[in-house]
Amino acid sequence: MPIGNYGFDYGTVASIHPHSIAIALDTEKKTVQTQVAHSYNDRLKRFLRPGSEVICSWRHRDHTRRDAPTIIHPMAVEGVNQWRRPSSYRSLYSHSRGTSPGINAEYWFKDMLLAAGVRADHSTGFADEHLGVDLWVFLLYMGTWRWIPVDVTFEKLKKLNGTPTSKFSTAIARGVFPLRLTPSYPPRNPKEALSMLVMQIQTVQHLFSGNKKHPVHRQKAHIRELQEYPIGTRKAA
Repeated sequence: MPIGNYGFDYGTVASIHPHSIAIALDTEKKTVQTQVAHSYNDRLKRFLRPGSEVICSWRHRDHTRRDAPTIIHPMAVEGVNQWRRPSSYRSLYSHSRGTSPGINAEYWFKDMLLAAGVRADHSTGFADEHLGVDLWVFLLYMGTWRWIPVDVTFEKLKKLNGTPTSKFSTAIARGVFPLRLTPSYPPRNPKEALSMLVMQIQTVQHLFSGNKKHPVHRQKAHIRELQEYPIGTRKAA
């Protein structure tokens, strides 16, 4: 899973063709095309129309580049409001910046990833408190663009003898990648923060391979939250 140079930009669907979609990027000031004849184009066409606002991500293998390529992967395109459907879930505690050192660390790490050109979103209260997800990070994982669930923690993940702690085991059992930040070894820049995350993903990736356990998908977490706490209800947490 090479790190490469990630980037993302907001854009507007310029036109939809039989085998691809043209998107005019806002910051890059250029029009890009999704890969021709990719099966995922048909899925995008179900909710995109000319004028639809989207976010496009990309990754260069060339570490000297950050600009948008001419051709982008259709799985790296999402609608701007795709994840903005709030449920009726009431959080048990505040997830706002400044609430605690742990919450501040989550926001700080998220900002570092954004500066590295990687999309990162704070999870909802439901995903945090029920699934153990602090951040969703959009990466090219196992050849597929997807949201990676991350648990940012100050707690130890391994004991002195190398055995996993309960914090580590619980995260893996939930399908979440644990990431420990320590005051003695904080990432010094965005690239180092991304490297730390990718290294941890590579370290524990084998625990999700060859068995029935997989990293939790954001789509499934989103659907579950809306099913258990539908919009417009007063169901308590």
